Amino acid sequence: MQQVKHLTSMNKLIIAAVFFLIGLTACQELSESGADARHVSTSQNITFVAAYPLDVTEPSGLSLSKDKQSLWTVSDNDGGIYRIDLQGKSLGHFSTEHKDVEGVTTIDSEHLAFIDERARRIAIARKDGKIIREAAVPIPGSDNKGPEALSYDEDAAEFYIMQEKPGILIKLNSDLEEMARRQLKFAQDYSSISFDSKRKRLWVLSDKSKSIHVLDRDQNLIESFSVDVDQMEGIAVDHERQLIYLISDPRSELYIFAFNAF
Repeated sequence: MQQVKHLTSMNKLIIAAVFFLIGLTACQELSESGADARHVSTSQNITFVAAYPLDVTEPSGLSLSKDKQSLWTVSDNDGGIYRIDLQGKSLGHFSTEHKDVEGVTTIDSEHLAFIDERARRIAIARKDGKIIREAAVPIPGSDNKGPEALSYDEDAAEFYIMQEKPGILIKLNSDLEEMARRQLKFAQDYSSISFDSKRKRLWVLSDKSKSIHVLDRDQNLIESFSVDVDQMEGIAVDHERQLIYLISDPRSELYIFAFNAF
């Protein structure tokens, strides 16, 4: 009987040691990736995967490339548009004549679009930076209260533009003409958007509310996720792999989360 008790105690010690080593390894991996538990807390329907330092200063806006093997983001610091890999490393960039670029979205394998907040303009460009078309986006307010976020519905060939605060969602057609406009009231601010063309869902990021909200085709709220990352400025969603990519402006980091199917 004493031998059984001894073995049970030994098993408990072994199990405790295994869990300690697993926890230590996880902490080391988290530290190497550039994040720690103080900066990332999530709800039950979303799980932190990794975080990586970005080769872009003051990043803002985020969009998956057509092949989903890289991401596009912009820099508030130099107005440049950058392509990065899925670990945050720069793969190239081009400059624009715009000084306050805030949002970017992939159109197809050769083209993308971006917005200038202060100038209130949307521009379509080739991957080499050549501007193809531009148009004004009439949004009232001070210079830094213009269009903040941009996404594209590939199937409908329509753009979604969003003002940060107060929240205004504007839909444009392929000729960059306004089709519809509505006010958003479910979060404290609205810092980035990502459109799922297949399911017709719009993912909306709120920095101040520390949350991600999913809207259906009629723009009704159907799901919410809680996440705590410093000054979130961009979101891109890989719907097939169920991964969410976020960027932090002051920390210049790329965060990856997995979400449950719904």
